[in-house]
Amino acid sequence: MNGLNGLQSWRWLFIIEAAVTVFIAICVMFILPDYPHSTRSFTPLERAIAVNRMRHSSGAKDEERGSPIQGLRVAVTDYKTWLLALIIITKTSAGVVTSFIPTVINTFGYSKVITLLLVAPPYVFATIAALTISYTSDKLSERAFHIIIPIFVAMAGYIMAAGSMTLAVRYLAIFLMLGGVYGSYNVALAWISSTLPRPLEKRAAATAMINTVGNLAQIYSPCLYIKSMRPRYLEAMIANSCFCLACLFATLVLRWCLKRENAKLDRLEAEGIVAMEKIGKGDTEAEMYEDKVESVPATIGYRYVL
Repeated sequence: MNGLNGLQSWRWLFIIEAAVTVFIAICVMFILPDYPHSTRSFTPLERAIAVNRMRHSSGAKDEERGSPIQGLRVAVTDYKTWLLALIIITKTSAGVVTSFIPTVINTFGYSKVITLLLVAPPYVFATIAALTISYTSDKLSERAFHIIIPIFVAMAGYIMAAGSMTLAVRYLAIFLMLGGVYGSYNVALAWISSTLPRPLEKRAAATAMINTVGNLAQIYSPCLYIKSMRPRYLEAMIANSCFCLACLFATLVLRWCLKRENAKLDRLEAEGIVAMEKIGKGDTEAEMYEDKVESVPATIGYRYVL
């Protein structure tokens, strides 16, 4: 298609990819359900099962609606939103290397065809790693260490690439980079909805904010891969190692905070049960606990996923 309608082939590649993406997005608008309780294609039994599963996993009642402005306010003032944003932006910053994998592999000195063939295997490995890590994270209901271990592997890859110019070592490092950074990316995204369960408007606002902050990495990260830094890209590899270290730290801090929040939920839930029993008996002094009870997720027994 090179030269068709006066456009170069690479321009046609972007046009075709964008057109297909937009077409699929429009179709999905009419196919993908918003929430289980509003999905008409479900039977009443299927709807009830899906709603119950969501309440059990996130502690939220999505059929309860509130003010979008209020949801935005509580999302902005929740420290967990910013810790999650820090995790995502550091992962995205380190992961920008994926846009420059052909550039890095091109330093191996092979032809363009061989270079492009060498690009494929690391992505296949990263796909397998992402599926495996996501499955085990969901199966074990665990998030933090399913981020920490892969990101540590990615950091090892960046350190290897920074410290060696040997072809085999640098190629192995690319496998570790991609598998580590993107292997745990789905886990980090899943952690958002379970950490910020309610209200619905807060979760929606927080998800948008975190993704927006995370994508800011696309602005400055490409500056790490300029031609003057070839062939080692030492500054980029050191910076990416630091991003991985920051992601490790933020993940550990969030896990520690959520562990404290779970202990608080234990206490509030116990106080709430006692208070409700007293209120039922007409003890008006026990009503002071009602504000505390409101801060507990909608499903009794819900705890943050660590």
